[in-house]
Amino acid sequence: NLIESKTQLWLTVDWNSDFNNIYSYNQDGKVSEDLTQRWVDEKWNDYRKINYSYDNKNLTEDITASLVDSLNDWANYRKNVYNYNVNNQRLDSTYFTWSNTSAEWLNSRKATWTYDQSGFLTEFLSQKWSVDSTDWIGVFKRTIVNDEAGKPIETTLSNYVDSTTEWIDSIKTTITYNNDNKVTNELNEKWNTLNYWWRNSSQINYSYDSQGNLIE
Repeated sequence: NLIESKTQLWLTVDWNSDFNNIYSYNQDGKVSEDLTQRWVDEKWNDYRKINYSYDNKNLTEDITASLVDSLNDWANYRKNVYNYNVNNQRLDSTYFTWSNTSAEWLNSRKATWTYDQSGFLTEFLSQKWSVDSTDWIGVFKRTIVNDEAGKPIETTLSNYVDSTTEWIDSIKTTITYNNDNKVTNELNEKWNTLNYWWRNSSQINYSYDSQGNLIE
């Protein structure tokens, strides 16, 4: 397991130490702590740390804390909480920030994944917390249409408009595959909000050799 990594910056004539990361692991071999140090006054000083929590299989929470020099103590900074379905697919992740004023975690952002009965991803939803409405409101979402094998053949990106509380389509991507299930074309269309129709925007074509390697 990786136990340490150092970052250096080149300053004119020599490498200078910048950041040092020290990793700790739990009994299952998963990272339990990532400690970041900074090189100050010719020594490594603790700067920030992330503590990770798991259930039997999945990451369920990570908490980031920053060292407050004046107190010589760690202070909460941010937290992520993750939930999964019975197939260990991520259902949602919620991002919190720490309030020193109220001494509590405050909702910030949330991501939600939706799957069909076959376990294929059908939607990704990004939301932010509204203090005014005390509820989650949309930011953007991506809707996915899959073929029978679970390959995405169409994705639609939509943005949430706060003033009208409506979802407005933005970009649609249609994906084409060859007989070897390799992508041959990605067609992007933009939604015309005036005429209410999709118009061509861009496309990418892919070519492969006889061994299936991408060549163009």
